[in-house]
Amino acid sequence: MDSTQLPPPTLPNEPQANPPANPAVNSTATPAVNPVANTSVNPPANQSSYPPATSPVTQAVNPPAKPPVNPSQVNPQPLNPQLSASRPPETDNSEEPVFHSPIIEGLQQMQSEPFQSPVVPAKPVGEMNVESDQKSANDTPVESFSMTKEQPSAANIPPSKPTLSNGRDNGSGAKPPAKPPAKVEGSMFGKKWFLGLMVGIIVVAAGVFGWFFWQNLNSNTNNSNTDSPAGGQVTLTYWGLWEEDQIIEPLIAKYESLNPDIKINYEHMNHRQYRSRLQADIAQGKGPDIFRYHNTWLPMLQDNLATAPSGTITAQEIKDKFYPTVAKDVVRGNQTYGVPLMYDGLALVYNESMLETSNALPPRDWKTLREVAANLTVRNEARLERGGIAMGTADNIDHFSDILGLLMLQNGASAADPTSAQVQTVLDFFTMFSRTDNDWDATMAQSTLAFANEQVAMIFVPSWRIHEIRNLNPNLRFGVTTVPQLSDTRITWSTYWVEGVSKKSRHSKEAWEFLTWLSQPEQLRQLYAEATKYRGFGEIYPRVEMANELQSDPDLAPYLQDALYAQSWYLAGATHDEGVNDQIIAYYKDAVNETNKNGRSAKALEAIAPGIKTVLSKFGIAVGR
Repeated sequence: MDSTQLPPPTLPNEPQANPPANPAVNSTATPAVNPVANTSVNPPANQSSYPPATSPVTQAVNPPAKPPVNPSQVNPQPLNPQLSASRPPETDNSEEPVFHSPIIEGLQQMQSEPFQSPVVPAKPVGEMNVESDQKSANDTPVESFSMTKEQPSAANIPPSKPTLSNGRDNGSGAKPPAKPPAKVEGSMFGKKWFLGLMVGIIVVAAGVFGWFFWQNLNSNTNNSNTDSPAGGQVTLTYWGLWEEDQIIEPLIAKYESLNPDIKINYEHMNHRQYRSRLQADIAQGKGPDIFRYHNTWLPMLQDNLATAPSGTITAQEIKDKFYPTVAKDVVRGNQTYGVPLMYDGLALVYNESMLETSNALPPRDWKTLREVAANLTVRNEARLERGGIAMGTADNIDHFSDILGLLMLQNGASAADPTSAQVQTVLDFFTMFSRTDNDWDATMAQSTLAFANEQVAMIFVPSWRIHEIRNLNPNLRFGVTTVPQLSDTRITWSTYWVEGVSKKSRHSKEAWEFLTWLSQPEQLRQLYAEATKYRGFGEIYPRVEMANELQSDPDLAPYLQDALYAQSWYLAGATHDEGVNDQIIAYYKDAVNETNKNGRSAKALEAIAPGIKTVLSKFGIAVGR
């Protein structure tokens, strides 16, 4: 089907708050929902594309005429009356090694053999000096020899000749001959230099053994997962990603005071190449005991993660106490691979002044959103002065992939199968805002910056972007609302971070005990309070039971209202994983750019399908996930 002839999706005006089971959806626009799993956080401005990105070409069309509205006839019913409320601004005990030298063993064998040699004149005691005999070994051949020589019988020895027995005089009183005796071949075994040689060999062998022992000991010492001495303190290394030291350290100090045998070293890591560095260090046995990872990373990290042991947090507790998306993301069977200390998703942020001027309310479905965006768009001939909404392009929309992922889940599309009609419908709808409606284009600044500068009326962002908007423009009046729906079956988007334990940790039980304690309501409240000392609000609680505690915050209430219905997939932006998310996003960015350029969405999706399949296969992800 020619994408430019696709009718806009027909959407209900008001979605239900608590939906029934997913109904069947029209196959051309809204097929039955078949949610996939998994998601993201903290971003670079742009996601890189594998082939060079093509610049979009937009069609300049005048925005629809704005119908006159009588303000007295408007009866706004905001989702939260407080949406516009302002916010204040080791000793080695191993035994000595036993060395086996073939030289020494040969000598010991020689000592047990009889010494047979011609009788030679001997020097009297006091004048025997083996070292001074420098005759050639060829002078007197030796048939056999021994370190212990037999005493010759007296009958065989002339009376005037002394005999040598163990270096002692035989008592005959005979004078020594004027000429020294001939050298006996093999007499080297008594030489001092030979003894020195033996000692040297032993010393060298001991040195080699000691060097290998020290290298092994030093390697273990540098490993953060080394065992502690029996009865000693256990040290855990904790890699954090977004929270500064001053936010997490008070809770660590509290836990250490309750557990004096535990010491926790927190390291605030840089997000650049974090995932690859983490896996490389774990593979080398020197990585952290505890670390943070994104909820979509389990397929990449599962072999590196230790599951929660008995006595710590259970899979059932995850299912009962946390938002449903958490169990889908970190539980496999009855095994728990992580526990979150926070939750985040996607929300629609709008400029209050612009909506008030247009007598518009925050849209609750996609049909209304398109109409409101058209009324809020301002163009000066062919130039876009103010965008109605940041949708339609990829390069200058901070979370374009999250928006695509949300639309695909709501439309029952599997992003793992780009050639499906449901995916094509989503791509056509998304790019419509830049190709035909002209509510946004490639000339605009990055979406978050454009919103802060009042160059666009509406954007989609996770909650942490709100801090960025306020920092860029403290005086900006804006509101936050839930994401639009496509049908009565409510589906939203999740993207958050999880704490896990390394499978290489020698203290995985202690690490899991700490995380179990840290994820309890009391500690989550303290963590939130510590964060508010440095920014407007802390991380959203991941526990369902704690939702009401933050409902009064107009910035956070919409995320909490959507959390029960949230799902995720591998289109989570700003994870910086250089893996499954970034690679799949790069392919879909190409599809968006190609569709904007040529208007042929089917061909663009067909081109990226092999690449999507390769990425999923590389990370062991089934198409249904």
